[in-house]
Amino acid sequence: MVLISELPAEIEDRAVPGHLEFDLSIGKDKSAIGTLVERSTCYVLPFVLEKPSAGNVRVEITKKIVKLSEPLRKFTT
Repeated sequence: MVLISELPAEIEDRAVPGHLEFDLSIGKDKSAIGTLVERSTCYVLPFVLEKPSAGNVRVEITKKIVKLSEPLRKFTT
């Protein structure tokens, strides 16, 4: 695990593709959506979570990341 303050500068300036950012939004009725965004291109990979648990989030993120070419899966925050 790496603290955000310790991330390499190339991630912050968005010059190098392959750095993904993950966000999760959970609604009042426990509905949930997740997004993976590639930081240099702003390419978005959205997904719906039937049940918002850590295990389900991990499974869905993995499904999305493996569909990307290897150079586009360097680092996820």
